[in-house]
Amino acid sequence: MIRFLSVILLLAGLAAAGWGALQMARAPAGDLEVGEAVIVPGLPDAAIESEALPEARMAEPAAASEPGFAFDGPASSPAEGAAAGSGIAAPEPHGLFSAEAMPPPPAPRPSLADTLRLVPIAYETPEAARFGEAFDVTLSIDGTGNAEITAAGALPGEARIIEAEAAVSERVKASLLGSAFEIASLSPDTQLVSPATPNVWRWRVTPQEVGEHRLIVEIFAMENGEALPVKTFTGSVMVSISRLRQAISIATEANPIAMVLGGIGSALAGLLGVFRVFRGR
Repeated sequence: MIRFLSVILLLAGLAAAGWGALQMARAPAGDLEVGEAVIVPGLPDAAIESEALPEARMAEPAAASEPGFAFDGPASSPAEGAAAGSGIAAPEPHGLFSAEAMPPPPAPRPSLADTLRLVPIAYETPEAARFGEAFDVTLSIDGTGNAEITAAGALPGEARIIEAEAAVSERVKASLLGSAFEIASLSPDTQLVSPATPNVWRWRVTPQEVGEHRLIVEIFAMENGEALPVKTFTGSVMVSISRLRQAISIATEANPIAMVLGGIGSALAGLLGVFRVFRGR
């Protein structure tokens, strides 16, 4: 009885195996996808797993041929992979717009007007002058901050003095203008404000026209070639002329030919007068 059952089981197994092989032969080649498990009766489980997971075997990294090489996983970048193999820490990536790569914006540069400070100033000029006779115009700026020192105290004190205040920078330029005067500067036009003593500007002025004429003093705050007007003094000077100076001026401005002819005529008139005197005697 047992032998009969064994023979039946053997025949049933052979029939099942043959039927499965016949179905595999009839199926198209495209129906079987890579990675699909194929169950074949009589094959061990290890064979089934190896046929069902070909991609898994392909994804496994190949072991290094060098001894002692440990592969923990795929590197995220070539630099990290090289660092992992050499034992050197890979540098941290820096993005194009990362906070470390972008420098902080530069601090805004203060304007020239923000650097000004208020200081006392004084200006001295005569109220009247003579034609052709030079006089001095003086300007003083007190940047010392000392209450015992005044801007007016640095002036000669020989003419009219006007005191005021002006907001100036560390470097100051002053100029004197007047179309009816010949003006010569006796001091540097641009000066660095001194913390020890008042700064003084002086000009030598010669009147060239008779009458009342204006003199203008302009003060500028200077920085990096930039000039900012901070104060302007406008005054008038009455220019008069003496009779002697007027005669000299007329003679200087007269036509030389007329002067020669006039001189000759005067000389002839004088000779004629002398001749008449001696003839009467």
